[in-house]
Amino acid sequence: MRILLTIHHERDPDAGAAGVTLALADALGALGHEATVWTTSDLPDRLGPRARELAFPLAASGRMLRAARQGFDVIDASSGDAWPLTLVRPRDRGPLLLSRHHGLEQRFRAARIAQVARDGEAIPTLERLYHGGVVLRLAERHMRRADGVLVLNRQDRREAIALGAAPARVHLVHNGMPAPLTVLPPPAAPPAGTPLVVAQIGSWDPRKGTRDTVAAFERLLTENVTARALLLGTGADGDAVRGAFAAVVRDRIDVVPRYARGDLPDLLADAQVVVQPSLAEGSSLALLEAMACGLVPVATAVGAAPDLIRDGENGLLVPAADPAALSAALLDVARDDAGRLARREAAQRTAQPFSWPRIAADTAALYARLLAARLPPSR
Repeated sequence: MRILLTIHHERDPDAGAAGVTLALADALGALGHEATVWTTSDLPDRLGPRARELAFPLAASGRMLRAARQGFDVIDASSGDAWPLTLVRPRDRGPLLLSRHHGLEQRFRAARIAQVARDGEAIPTLERLYHGGVVLRLAERHMRRADGVLVLNRQDRREAIALGAAPARVHLVHNGMPAPLTVLPPPAAPPAGTPLVVAQIGSWDPRKGTRDTVAAFERLLTENVTARALLLGTGADGDAVRGAFAAVVRDRIDVVPRYARGDLPDLLADAQVVVQPSLAEGSSLALLEAMACGLVPVATAVGAAPDLIRDGENGLLVPAADPAALSAALLDVARDDAGRLARREAAQRTAQPFSWPRIAADTAALYARLLAARLPPSR
């Protein structure tokens, strides 16, 4: 098959949605398919980041029209990228057109509204009008008129159907990991007296639940005076991040602002627990990769976390925006040495099947089924 994938982000293999798209394309290529990726990095350098974001749907739709003329079989476009194409695209002809959601925008928007209300902030006018209005409407148009809608978790599938997508056209897909992460050795019990290391992976952003991170980590580090916290991929200066915590615990908080994905097993070699307090997610690569590295997850029940975590068996789930519940769950894992090792082993077994070769094979099979039985788009 000839496949065009689009993503409205810069071409960065270590970023979230962009990294997923590039990895999927590479894995599809390894299976013998021709997979091309179109990103905002393909727009002229003279445009700034905001201009590229605004121009991308028009530019991407032009690229999609060329792909149709060039005989491509599938256009797998991230949500909203193809809305201009839906205005001129002949129904049921040309390439299969998909709407891929790396996390449903409506759920992220609801989490953003709740977060600013909780923090006593106001959403800037431009963000409210554009991301809270225009982007949502265009993404819904793309979703309703595509041949298929791809979502990352069961919550998003239900929401997409509620927004008007035909149930038969909404398909659950998964993110994957580099193959080396899926064959790591089982976690081992650390030597007696080894300090407990708890990690969090992701940008230092209120929408990632950083307010709750501070509360939970301060409580853990106060009760367990030898424990340490590791914050990876914050995108922010270490001193600035540590400044959010009480002075008494700052010297036991290590911050790595950026890292390459291939370095993750080494960076997590001493960690046993990963915390993900996000207010909204699609399918967190950080969570999946940490589980593959043998860390037991303590996560909010958002996005794909409830699909991956069997509460009490291979991790713990807590409500979003509930720092008391997050703190209690983290302390529960910290106090239970034997149970923690069992959960680490179970978490790793859960994550190991999600290799990119397998995900790419499943994705190609889905493309083939949809091409063979095209359903008319919703009106």
